[in-house]
Amino acid sequence: MGVTTNWLLLNNQLDNRIDPCDNFTAYVCGHWKPEKSFGGLSASSFSDMVMTWRTRFHSILQKGAVQLPVGRKAVAMYESCMTQTQPDAVTFHKFMHDRGLAWPGAAEGKPPLEILFDLALNWDVNLWFKLELLPGTEEDARRRILITTNEYLTYWDAALDQIPEDKFATLYNAMIAILDGHKEVLTAEKKTQEVYQTMRSILKTLVRAGTRTEHSPALFPLCDLNNYTKLFSAEQVLEVLNKTLEIDPPFHMNELLLFNDIEVLYAMLDVSSKFNDSALLSHLSWLFVYANGAVADVAAVLYALHGSSEWAIAERPRYCAVQVAESYKILAASLASVAIFSDEERRVINDHLGTIQQVGYARVVINPFIKHGQQG
Repeated sequence: MGVTTNWLLLNNQLDNRIDPCDNFTAYVCGHWKPEKSFGGLSASSFSDMVMTWRTRFHSILQKGAVQLPVGRKAVAMYESCMTQTQPDAVTFHKFMHDRGLAWPGAAEGKPPLEILFDLALNWDVNLWFKLELLPGTEEDARRRILITTNEYLTYWDAALDQIPEDKFATLYNAMIAILDGHKEVLTAEKKTQEVYQTMRSILKTLVRAGTRTEHSPALFPLCDLNNYTKLFSAEQVLEVLNKTLEIDPPFHMNELLLFNDIEVLYAMLDVSSKFNDSALLSHLSWLFVYANGAVADVAAVLYALHGSSEWAIAERPRYCAVQVAESYKILAASLASVAIFSDEERRVINDHLGTIQQVGYARVVINPFIKHGQQG
């Protein structure tokens, strides 16, 4: 098969309406649909290429680690995911409980906004969006909260599209049996239909906003948030930010919110207007399990998601390659922080790392050799 033919096969899977520099996952996954059955894995040349990549990925990682020693961490994480045999649902549930999430029971006590901010800012676990605290600049000393699309929403939405609504209850109850350990505690089909419809509605709304071909960036002080919505006030958001970050000096009303696309804000407001806090907490808890539950038991969860042991085995290399860095850091961060560091110590460490990052960036920017190299 020639290079041109391979390129055409790959190109047909891409969503060329999306700028890959804006949202690479959406660009790659926009037209993606998983194979209907394991037998279809070799039904096309494109699938053959995908399977070849999956089977060779382990050796690719090992060779890369020899040339770049820092890559040993990626190899270790990948191998840990591929060889995991003992489930660890206890740690998974403890992390959820500490963050204000609960599943399959009802979550309560924390507002949804606080949970989203805590996961994104303190644990780098992104559900609806990505958050990043940026320092001020020489021209404007005010700090900024950067709010951008979570690219994984596109993948979760595409995967959910492959689950018929009448089969969703089977998946949901299988996940309960795996992660909660109580096979007799089954959720009624009516309840699972509500979970499915809520998840589908929210994902579709957020994905539409995150995959627009034209973006409308927005930068405004936090106090101006009151001009966009009455669902919650700028004062409430400020309280959540400072409670979540616990930084010194605290964030204030005149500091800035930066959106890569204002439609991301509008989409979140749309979702918040359609569902009450109880429904949103249930949704966030299930979305967390759906996105990250495999860290507790990779083989069993992939079997539940894909419906056959053959397909789960075929999918495991892809899952470990794509999501291991996002998912396994939850367990790593949870165990490390509980056993070694207090919350305050962890924040101090993060602050120091942030300073090192800024200094390194400044050194790179002023280096003429690197600057010319990038231009070339």
